[in-house]
Order: sequence, then structure tokens, then C-alpha cells
Amino acid sequence: MVLPESIQKARLLNFSLSRGLFLLFVLASTAWAVDLHTLISQYGHTAWRIQDGVVSNPGAITQTTDGYIWMRTASGLMRFDGVKFTPWTAPSGKSLAGNGISTLLGGRDGSLWIGTYGGLSRLKNGELFNYKTTPNSPGINNIIEDHAGAIWVTRYHLNDGRGSLCRVEGDKLLMMLPRA
Repeated sequence: MVLPESIQKARLLNFSLSRGLFLLFVLASTAWAVDLHTLISQYGHTAWRIQDGVVSNPGAITQTTDGYIWMRTASGLMRFDGVKFTPWTAPSGKSLAGNGISTLLGGRDGSLWIGTYGGLSRLKNGELFNYKTTPNSPGINNIIEDHAGAIWVTRYHLNDGRGSLCRVEGDKLLMMLPRA
């Protein structure tokens, strides 16, 4: 016996809806945001306060491959290890390329790139290296790492007759564009 076309379509629609609702319930049951058997009080949450060493107005922030979070503050550079905030101090006899930190970047190689108001610094394995173009080097605006791992910076307050876009090459900053 052949059923009329309208009944066939109704059965097909009913079957499709049933299968769709079944899949929805099966998939939705695995998508809960929290474990239903865990009390909300069992989840850990920590709020860090000024009393814990956190600063009230952090500026630039980045994370290095070793897991540390670095923050620019009005008083310098802070390192956060997941538990406490520690002010960073330069290795003995060394200092950043300039006073005041403008930007930070955690590089894929584990380096912490520090843009200052007077140049670029790199901290890697506890060693600090400064990239300066002149005794009164321009400030660093931005630092990025491209897909190949090259570090690029933009500079401001140019006073050396060179352009603002630079690429790090070894221990030098290569100016990419002449100043207009």
C-alpha cells in the first residue's frame, strides 16, 4: 500500500525532528559549564590586592614562555609567578635602555622585550641587552614578533635622522624606512 505524499512528508519530518531533538539532548548534556556534582565553593578563585603586591594601575602586560606575567608599573617592572608579585631589578651594573617602560612583548624564544622611553631592551635567561641607536635614543612605541620569529619595533621622538620602523638583527636595530 502506497501512502499519500503528504503523509510520507509528515512521517519524514517527524522522524527528522525526533532525531534532531535526541542529538540536541545528548550533545547538550556534555556541554554544562560546571560539574553538577561540585559545589561552587569548591572552585578556587584568588583576588590579588594592593596589599598582596599588585599595583593599582598596571600598564603594558605580557607573558613569557616560562609562565611569568610581566607588568609595566609607574615604579618599574613587576613579575608575577601565579602566587606573588615581585619588583624586577636589573642585573648588577646594568640598566634598561631608558627611563620609563612604554611596551612589553614576551617572545617565542623566552625573551622579554622591553620598550622604554629611550630604546629597546631584551631580557633573556637573566641577561639584559640594550639596543640603542644614539646616546639619546628614540623611544619605543610598539614591539611585535612576526610568523618567522623576527622582532619589529616602531620608534618615536626620532632624533637620529632614521625611520620609525625597525627590525632586530642580532645585536642591532635595522631601520627599514627612511625618515620622510
